[in-house]
Amino acid sequence: MTDLTKSAEKLRFEVVKNIEAKVTTSKVNLSKIEKETETYRDEVKAVIKTITEEGNYWKNLIDKKVGSFVRLLHDEEQKTIQKITALTKVYRRDIENCQQWEKKIKEMETMADVLLFDRLKKLKVDVDNIDFKPVP
Repeated sequence: MTDLTKSAEKLRFEVVKNIEAKVTTSKVNLSKIEKETETYRDEVKAVIKTITEEGNYWKNLIDKKVGSFVRLLHDEEQKTIQKITALTKVYRRDIENCQQWEKKIKEMETMADVLLFDRLKKLKVDVDNIDFKPVP
């Protein structure tokens, strides 16, 4: 095995492991977002229910406030869900990119060593440039 072949194989292994790690991280983050979204929605529902029940009890005194609190919570929920949806799209795109890179690596297995090494170096740069956004 030539040094170039060894280097290409080592680089390919490193890139594959890096992609796998990125996919795993993306899936974990996506799962966390989905779980926290469900919890968040349940909490919002519970808060709305509590506010509504209290509002009915004190109806003569605070009818106007109850409506405004509910609207505020719905608005905040929508804003938060929009942010979470945007993050979800980012992680889904990252997963798709990683899957494309995995496909490219499989296609590269039949290439000449020099061409393979050049493509693997470019793919490594692309994979290293993935920047995960923090999960709220």
